[in-house]
Amino acid sequence: MSFLKTLFGKKKPSAQECYERALICEQAADHEGAISALDEAIRLDREFCDAFWVRGLLHEISEDYDQALADLRRAQELKPPSLDCLTLDFAQKPVRVLRTGPRFTDPRALALKNRAIDNEISRIYRTQGNACYDQRKFGEAIAFFAQALEHNREYQNYFERGRAYFCLRKFKEAIADLEQAVACAPLDDTERLPSNGKVFSGGEQLGACHYFLGNAYQEIGDFERAVVSLTNSIRWVPDNPDTYNDRARAYRALGDCERAAEDERKARE
Repeated sequence: MSFLKTLFGKKKPSAQECYERALICEQAADHEGAISALDEAIRLDREFCDAFWVRGLLHEISEDYDQALADLRRAQELKPPSLDCLTLDFAQKPVRVLRTGPRFTDPRALALKNRAIDNEISRIYRTQGNACYDQRKFGEAIAFFAQALEHNREYQNYFERGRAYFCLRKFKEAIADLEQAVACAPLDDTERLPSNGKVFSGGEQLGACHYFLGNAYQEIGDFERAVVSLTNSIRWVPDNPDTYNDRARAYRALGDCERAAEDERKARE
C-alpha cells in the first residue's frame, strides 16, 4: 500500500475538504489562506453554495466589494445544503456557514438563505455609500443607498439616503426617506446600530433621524412639523444643544417667542 501511495501520490482533496481547510484558516485569521482554499473548493465544485457564500464574506472583509457581490449573488442562485447551515448569526464577521448534509430543496432554507445574503449585499452597498458620504460625494452615496434598499428596505438604509438627500438640499426627498426610516425604526433603543463608521444606540440614531427630519421640514417652511420632529429628537437625545437652537428657530417662526427663549436657554446650559 505504501508503494502505491508513493507511486501515485496522495489523494487530491475534495471540494468539501478544501472548504473545511478554509474554515480552519479563517479561524486562524488567515484570510488569504481561506480564500485560496475556497478558490480550490469552487474549482472542484461550481455549485458549492457555502463556498461562494463564505468567500463573498471574506472578500467583503478585505473590502474587495466587486468580488464580494459577485460571490454572494452566485450563492444566492444556488441551493443551500440544508436548513441547519442557516442557523448562525449573520451579523457576526467572519461568518462560518457549515455544510451539514446533502443538497435538497427546502423552501424555508431557500428563504432564509436569500434573506441573509440580501442583508450582506445591502451592507456592502451601504458601506460604499457611507464612504462616498464621508467624501461629500452625496450623489454617488445616494446611488449606493438606493442599491442597498433594493436588497433590504430597512431603517438604516432609508436614514442614510435621507441624510444624503438633505445634504444636497433635496428636502422633499429627504423627508420621504426619513419618514420611512421612522416608520420602520427598531423599537428597542438599546439595539446597537452601525452608521458611517460609528456605532450608535437605536435611540441615538432615531434621534439623529428626527433631527434631520425636523430641519428638512424647517427648510420647506413647515414649522409645526419641524417642532414635532425636533421634539422627538430631544426625546431620544436630550443633551444636543443644536436641536434646542433649531427648535427655537421654529418656535420663533411660529411666533412663540417664549418657548423659543426657553430653548435658547437650554442650548446654553
